[in-house]
Amino acid sequence: STLSALTKRLLPSPYRLKRWVERRTLVAAIRQHDSDVYHEPSLWAHPIDRPTVMTLHDLTHIHYPQTQPADRLQAIEQSLKYSLASSRRILCVSEFTATQAVQHYGVDRERICLTPLGVSPCFRPHLAEETALLLQSLGLTHRRFLLFVGTLEPRKNIELILQSIH
Repeated sequence: STLSALTKRLLPSPYRLKRWVERRTLVAAIRQHDSDVYHEPSLWAHPIDRPTVMTLHDLTHIHYPQTQPADRLQAIEQSLKYSLASSRRILCVSEFTATQAVQHYGVDRERICLTPLGVSPCFRPHLAEETALLLQSLGLTHRRFLLFVGTLEPRKNIELILQSIH
């Protein structure tokens, strides 16, 4: 509708407003704690007056653009180019991602550090006896629940995850 189009033009997008609030909060925290380095664990590094290190998990927006709205793809490209250019080091979780960063964005391989993801030994399947008290307090049953930690967006295919457990 016309009102919707006008609203979108006059008001900042919720995403941009969220990013603005995040940046203000981050800058205040950096000043308060006099941080030496800023680490951004995603594609969206904020312009901060500290040496920046970013983590690059993947470049799915290049390989599967259909999983992102067009305006978000544009925002990702703009932000990622800035993030890659302004970061002193880029942590890549795989050799594939590192190679893609070099090929698609011309990142100098010398600025990339491979940092494969790992898990502490404490994150393991636990016996029913070990989890009984906590699960009972949460109204859950051992091995009869699913914990999903991620964003709610179509590309995560949560519906398929839920179907797979039935």
